[in-house]
Amino acid sequence: MELAFQTSRLPFLKRVLQETRCQEETAETIVPDSCPDIASIVDSFAEPVIRGKDCRDGSVTISGGIKGGILYLPEDGSWPRMLDFYIPFTMKFEHPSLTENAQILCSSRVRSVDGRLINSRKAMLRVGLGCSVTAYEQQEETLYTLQEHADELQTKAASYSLQLPLETGEKSFVISDTLELPAGHPPISQVYKLQCQLDLSDQKLVGNKAVFKGTALCKFLYLSEDQTLCLYQQQLPFSQYCELQTDYDEEQAEILPILTGYDLEVEGQEASRAMVTMHVLAQCVVSGNRTVSLIEDAYCTQGKLIPAWKDYAMDVCLDRQHTMQTVRQHLTGGLQELLDTDVYVDYPAADQKEGSTQITVPVQIHVLGYDHDRTLCALTGKGQTEWRMALDDQARCVAEADQSGSCYTSVLSDGAEVRCEIALHAVCYADQKLRTLSGGSMEAAPEQTGGRPSVILRKVPGRTELWDIAKACSAREEAIRAANHLEDENLPEDRLLLIPVG
Repeated sequence: MELAFQTSRLPFLKRVLQETRCQEETAETIVPDSCPDIASIVDSFAEPVIRGKDCRDGSVTISGGIKGGILYLPEDGSWPRMLDFYIPFTMKFEHPSLTENAQILCSSRVRSVDGRLINSRKAMLRVGLGCSVTAYEQQEETLYTLQEHADELQTKAASYSLQLPLETGEKSFVISDTLELPAGHPPISQVYKLQCQLDLSDQKLVGNKAVFKGTALCKFLYLSEDQTLCLYQQQLPFSQYCELQTDYDEEQAEILPILTGYDLEVEGQEASRAMVTMHVLAQCVVSGNRTVSLIEDAYCTQGKLIPAWKDYAMDVCLDRQHTMQTVRQHLTGGLQELLDTDVYVDYPAADQKEGSTQITVPVQIHVLGYDHDRTLCALTGKGQTEWRMALDDQARCVAEADQSGSCYTSVLSDGAEVRCEIALHAVCYADQKLRTLSGGSMEAAPEQTGGRPSVILRKVPGRTELWDIAKACSAREEAIRAANHLEDENLPEDRLLLIPVG
C-alpha cells in the first residue's frame, strides 16, 4: 500500500554569501599653485560612499569612492589649508552559488586613515577600507504531510520553529535641508570637511511596508572669514518606508542604510547658511519564524515499511543579541583647546572557542584642536571594546558595530580622554540538517508458522528512548506505557519492561 502525502511550499531566502573584506587605498595629490608649500600635516579624514552593486554569476562587485582630505599647516605661517581627495574603489566577492538574480545587501566603512608628507608640494592619503556583503538567493522547499494511513504505521513527528530570511527590498531617498549657523558663529568662507552619519531609532513592519525613522548627523569643519577653523553640526530627522511584495504581521524588518553621495553648498551673501544634500539607499531584509512539521522516523507494527526520505539543509538564525559598550581612550599630547573628534569603528572580529565567542571591535580616534601656543594640532590613537557571549561550538556568530550618538572628549593636562558609545549587534547561525518521510509503501508481513509471542520482557539500557524500544520490537509506544504504568518522558534505567506486541 502506497503512503499518501499532501505537499506544501516553504519559500525563503538562502544566504549564500556573508563576507567582510578589507583593503588599503592610497592616492597622492599636488598642492595647487595658488597655495603655499606644506610645512606639516596636522590631520586627515575619509568617508566612503557606495555607488553600485553589480551581481553576476559567480561574483558580486561593490563600487564606490572615498571622500577624504588632509589638513596641513603652510610654510609661510598663514592659515591652515585642506587638500581634497576622491579615491574610487571596487571590491569583488566570489562564490559559486551566486547568480545574477542574487539579492545583495552591503556596507562600507573607513577602518583607519593617515596622511603622509611626500615633499613640500605633494602629500599622500592612505585609507584602510572595509566592505561587508550579504547575498541571498530565492529558495523553496517542499514539505510533506502524511494523509490517513493504516493503524499499523507508527510515526515519530517533530515540529521546528525556524527563523528564516524571507524577502529583501530597497528604497532610495534624499535628505536635504538648510543648515543655518546660530548667532555668534563666524560666517563660512570655505568648507574643509563634511561628514554625515545615519542613525536609526525605529524600524517596524506595517503590512507590506518596512517603516523606519532616525536622524542624520551632519558635521562640517569650515574656515571662517578671519581664517580660523570652526565646527558646526546638526541632526536632521528623517522618516521613510520601503515597499515590499508581501504583507507581514509577526515578522521583523532590519534596515541597513548606506550613503551613496552627499554634498554641502554655502548659500546667501552673508555665508551663514548651507544646503546639505544626502543620497541614501535603505536596504531591508525581512525575517520571520516558520514552523516546519516533520516525520523523522517511522515503522510498521505488522508488516514492512519501505520509506522514502527527504533531507533538508538550512542555515537558521538561532539568536540575536544587542549591547552597548563604551570605548574610553586616553591620548597623550599638548592639547589645550578642543575643536573636533572623529572615531573610525572597524568591523568586529570574533574569536570562538570552548562554548563562547569573544567579539573585539577596534577603533581609531582623531582629536583636533590647539596647543598652548594656539597652534593647530591633532592627537591620534587606537582603542577597542570587547564583548564575550555564550555560543555553541556548532554555531557561528556574525557581529556588527557602529558608533551610537556623540563622542565626549575631555581636555586634560597631558592630552585628552575620549569616550564614545559603540552599539554591538550579534546574530548567531547554525546549519540545521533535518529529514522527513516523503513517500514509501507498506508491505504485509509473511505468515509465521511458529507463532509470535504477545508479550516481550526486556531490560532497558541506560538513556534509551521509548521510541527506539518500541521500534525494535515492532510495538506501540502507548501500549508499552499502559502496560508498565509509565508517566514520565524519561525511562527508568535498569528496569524490566513488559512490551505488548501484535
